Amino acid sequence: MTNDTNTGADDSSRSERDRGRRRDSKPESHPATRAAETIANRERLDSDLAIRLCRTLSDPSATSERVEDVLQDAIEVLETAEALEGIDDIGERDVRRRLDSLEAELQDRDGATYRHLVDRIRELEAMVDRNGDAVQLYAVYQECTFYDRTLLPRLARARSADQPSDVGRLAADVESRIETIEDEYVNVRADHNHTIPNHFLSLARDLRQEAMQLESERPERAVGLLSAADELLAYVEQLYDRNEYSVMLRRLRG
Repeated sequence: MTNDTNTGADDSSRSERDRGRRRDSKPESHPATRAAETIANRERLDSDLAIRLCRTLSDPSATSERVEDVLQDAIEVLETAEALEGIDDIGERDVRRRLDSLEAELQDRDGATYRHLVDRIRELEAMVDRNGDAVQLYAVYQECTFYDRTLLPRLARARSADQPSDVGRLAADVESRIETIEDEYVNVRADHNHTIPNHFLSLARDLRQEAMQLESERPERAVGLLSAADELLAYVEQLYDRNEYSVMLRRLRG
């Protein structure tokens, strides 16, 4: 009987000691928290954003909103730095080669949309002739890349589109999306350079108009053109959301 009593007392004592150790011990921090604290103590940080990032990540009481905000700021800086780094890799020769290739390809195409693109290529050539600085060359190269890799292939696929659809509804959707972009971006963001997006919006309207003209005779082609316009508008929204051009211009111009 005595042994049972002693055993119970020992178990109770050990259990109490275990609970005490658990109360005294600190919960293990997340690896990101420990890493941020180590870097902040080891490195001499000059950037306000770097300091804020390390302080936020190393703070175990930081809310998810604080962490999300500082990470978003850091990502934007990294994205901008990558874009700026790419500027040095693009020279006037690269841009003119891309322009010549596009112009040659468009010469064999017929339709209002293609004529609009030919006019735009000539405008870009004139821009390079007048002001071939690094920012201008980068912007022209990126625009040409979009035509070459996205818009022209999409228009080519539109020629063989065979899925029936409501052309009128699709056209109304495209026009509504254009108006939304103008209301939410072009008309209210004075700090943006709207030259390139406005050109794309004009091109989307041309695609819509051409689609409406083909509605009765070639509805499948009309659907393809409207799909291309919709994809073009998605690209415009991406330009504004990522703010690539305006951020790049502001940083380069100081």
